[in-house]
Amino acid sequence: MRLSFEALQHLHNSRKTQISDYDPNWIHLFETEARLLQSIFDEIALTIHHIGSTAIPGIKAKPIIDILITTHDMEKIDSFDDQLELFNYVIGGEFGLPGRRFYCKGDAQHCHFHVHIYEAKNPSVEKYLVFRDYMIAHPRDADEYESLKTDLAIKYPNNRTLYTQSKDEFINNIFKKATARSIKT
Repeated sequence: MRLSFEALQHLHNSRKTQISDYDPNWIHLFETEARLLQSIFDEIALTIHHIGSTAIPGIKAKPIIDILITTHDMEKIDSFDDQLELFNYVIGGEFGLPGRRFYCKGDAQHCHFHVHIYEAKNPSVEKYLVFRDYMIAHPRDADEYESLKTDLAIKYPNNRTLYTQSKDEFINNIFKKATARSIKT
C-alpha cells in the first residue's frame, strides 16, 4: 500500500507511543527481516544495519525494529515497491526526509519494522551508525537516552512526531560528542 506523506503521518501519530523493556529477541527479528530484505533487493543493497534503540542492548525502546539499508542506486529502489507490498510493507516515499525511502511493516495497530534506505554516501547514514555505536559503547549515555525516551512517551503518548522531534537535540549532541572523540583519536 502506498500512502501520501499526510496519510502516513496520520497513521504514524495514531499509534500510541509505547516503550518496552529490552528484548534480546529484537536482534533475531532484525536478522530474519534483514535476510528477507536482502533477498528482495539483492545486489542493490550494499549494507543492511540494525539501528535505533532496539539495536542498543539493555535499554528500553519502542518495539519497532529500525533497519538501515544503503545502496549505490536510489533511482532503482522504487522499482521494488510492489515486491515489498507482497510482504506487507507500507510504502512511505521520502516521508519528510529528502534522499530517503521509508517503509513500514506491521498491522493496523502496530508497525513492527521501519526500513530507511539511503544512498551510501548520504550523511544520514553516518549519523545513524555513529549514534548507535556510541550508545552501545557508552552505557551511561544510553541510560540517559532511555530516561529521555520514557519521559517523552509519557509526555507525548499520542503524538509520535513530537516524541521523535523532542529527541533530536539529544541525538545531535551525542553525534557531536562521538565525532569529536573520533577526531581526537
